Amino acid sequence: MAFIGLGFLTTDGGGGLNLGDMLVFVCAVSVALHIILINRLGHEADVSVLNFIQSGIIGLVALIASLIFEAPAMPSLPFDFATLLITSLLATVVAFNVQIYAQRFIPPSRVAVILTGEQIFAAVFGYLLLSEIFGPSQFIGAALIFAGIITSEYMSLRFKVLQPLYFILTSF
Repeated sequence: MAFIGLGFLTTDGGGGLNLGDMLVFVCAVSVALHIILINRLGHEADVSVLNFIQSGIIGLVALIASLIFEAPAMPSLPFDFATLLITSLLATVVAFNVQIYAQRFIPPSRVAVILTGEQIFAAVFGYLLLSEIFGPSQFIGAALIFAGIITSEYMSLRFKVLQPLYFILTSF
């Protein structure tokens, strides 16, 4: 349901897929793999060491991609350096540190549900702050993503409530 909602949210309603839509899909698969890997590795590994390794890999891949697809240039204004520092430290290193630590206590399915809401917030803030178009297709997409989140949480709760009852009934 959330995947279909993402399609509505990111397309113009014309029904066709473009390169950006494919990149969104690849990104969604990458985030899912990241959640799974953090769940497997985050319980045993030191949070800071795991974060250092993944941030280093991200930086290396981004550097290689920028050399292939862009004409990289050093920032020339102090504001540019500050922006680079804030996004690399706060939005990447600190955020991943928190995620790795939190995933020790939160199941991967719940993390996926939490991260799914990011697309809705990005679309709403894009509309409010950047005057991006938020038409009927985007409203339908946001509603489907939100419905997917609620359904996932409801089914998870329902399973937790019914699981002991199922165990009792099948024990006889």
